[in-house]
Amino acid sequence: MSSARRALQSVTTYTPHKAYPGFTLFSPMTQVPGSTWLIDMQGRFVHRWKLPGWVRLHSDLLPNGHILCALEDVGAPPSSIPTVAKRVVELDWDGNLVWQYEDENMDAHDRKRSRNGNTLIMKYVPIPEEIAAKVQGGVPPKKFLGADLPLHGNVIQEITPQGKIVWEWIGYKHFDPVLDCFEPLQIRLAWVGLNSLEELPNGDLMICSFGCDNLFIIDRSSGDIKWRWGKGFISMPHNPTMLDNGNILVLNNNRYNVDYFPPEGSRVVEVNPKTNEIEWEYRPENPVDFYTAYIGGAERLPNGNTLICEGGMGRFFEVNASGEIVWEYIVPFYNHRDTLSPYGLSNCTFRCHRYDPDYPGLQGRKFDSDKMDMWNRLYGPEAFNPYMRPISGYTAETLVKNKASSEIATDQPGSTPAARPGAASADKKKKMESRMKRLGY
Repeated sequence: MSSARRALQSVTTYTPHKAYPGFTLFSPMTQVPGSTWLIDMQGRFVHRWKLPGWVRLHSDLLPNGHILCALEDVGAPPSSIPTVAKRVVELDWDGNLVWQYEDENMDAHDRKRSRNGNTLIMKYVPIPEEIAAKVQGGVPPKKFLGADLPLHGNVIQEITPQGKIVWEWIGYKHFDPVLDCFEPLQIRLAWVGLNSLEELPNGDLMICSFGCDNLFIIDRSSGDIKWRWGKGFISMPHNPTMLDNGNILVLNNNRYNVDYFPPEGSRVVEVNPKTNEIEWEYRPENPVDFYTAYIGGAERLPNGNTLICEGGMGRFFEVNASGEIVWEYIVPFYNHRDTLSPYGLSNCTFRCHRYDPDYPGLQGRKFDSDKMDMWNRLYGPEAFNPYMRPISGYTAETLVKNKASSEIATDQPGSTPAARPGAASADKKKKMESRMKRLGY
């Protein structure tokens, strides 16, 4: 990534009356030990979970204010499958471990806390040779990894708080070797290669395959695949979610698009599962302005906007229905991570989530501005934008009260920039203005 691109950090765009107010959760993939961060709309850090390991690959904020994530021990020997995590943990608001489940073959991509209190996980198991031989497409692992490795399959399990497996779904018994064949350039390592797991309102499960470019809905009672869509329309998709209207929103990474011209980037599409027709999509005017080859996501916000994670570039942005960008944030944490996955110097982030100020997990939580002061001075908006000023501590309830204006006031009575901690000097402002002018702003 160029130095000019790395100069863009924190919130770069924010239109308060058009953006949906809330708090955004994310976990940079290259930070070791890992951290999960919560920011406000101005990009200020309001809370941090210090993780006891390397995050694999993202965190979810639960309604009780805890986070659920998968971890890998720092320095652990690499697995033959790069996306393995050996444990999933639940950490309370203060980062204390309250629950843990271990399995050395767990899939790091996703997991979900079910409405009944159990936890849904994904894991890898070897596929019987007679079934593996029927699976079409793909490239042998030896070409990329230097060794012949057996084909693994995806399994979904439901785990009780006590660690008991009470439900299991074995993918290779239901996927079709032809309909769900590997893409021609996809490595034959995991069939079908899952990266997302969602529990639908009726209890069915929706999963997403980066290996065969299909989305699936699984009938929870029978285990049958009741809907599949994607191949030929999307490429290496991520993070499908079902919307209130019954449609499905998904990030089309578009990794294996082979059209020579016009140029193509990634897209976000909304498909009607009844007709299999795409009813809405986000695609920038210049298609290559948005491209994430291997990670990312999208979620529909309550006001109809869409929050998009351009994961490979560490960029989150919110667009309205017409495609206008009303909020943008660039992850400011750049680290080297060359083991297990060779990201190099990167701010890559697998997924982000926007939580409403009314979200139960945020109620009654006091954000400690003193604890976050150092992080905001170094990586918050005032570190990159001379016009952003730090504010005193507030709670989620504060943002609820300000929800109509979609913004928390940054000025305090009787205060001046010079008198406030972290306020930029006039000299710093001039330097920043000159820097932004050189960058074309």
